[in-house]
Amino acid sequence: MDGLGRAGVTRLIVVGVGSALEIAPGVAFHDQPGWPSAHREFSLGHTAELEVLRASGGGLDWVIVAPPPAMIGERAERTGEYRSGDHRVLPRAEDARPFSYADLAVALVDEIERPKHSREMVAIDH
Repeated sequence: MDGLGRAGVTRLIVVGVGSALEIAPGVAFHDQPGWPSAHREFSLGHTAELEVLRASGGGLDWVIVAPPPAMIGERAERTGEYRSGDHRVLPRAEDARPFSYADLAVALVDEIERPKHSREMVAIDH
C-alpha cells in the first residue's frame, strides 16, 4: 500500500472472487458446507486482501469487482451486459448462462472509465 502511494497511484481496481461475497450477513460463499477446502483457502486470501484495503485509510480509492462464485464459462459469449450489487452474491436464475470473461472485462473498463464505486467490493453478474 505504501508503494502505491509513493508511485502516485490514487485508484486501484482489483478483480476479486465471487466466493468471498456474502450469502448471508457475515457468511461468505466459501463458508458454506461442502465448499472445497483448497478453494476456500484461495478465497480467504481474497478476503484478507479486502481487509487490507479497508484498513488502508483514505489515501487510495479502490474497488474490488467480484464476478459470480460459479463465475466464468471459458467459452461463454460476451453479452456486454451485467448488473452490479454490493458485497453480497447477486441472485441469479437457475438456468442463467455462465458469466463470460468478456463481460468481466466490460465491467472493469466501465469502472475505470466511469467510476461508480469507491472503497468497496462489488458483485457483478448478468
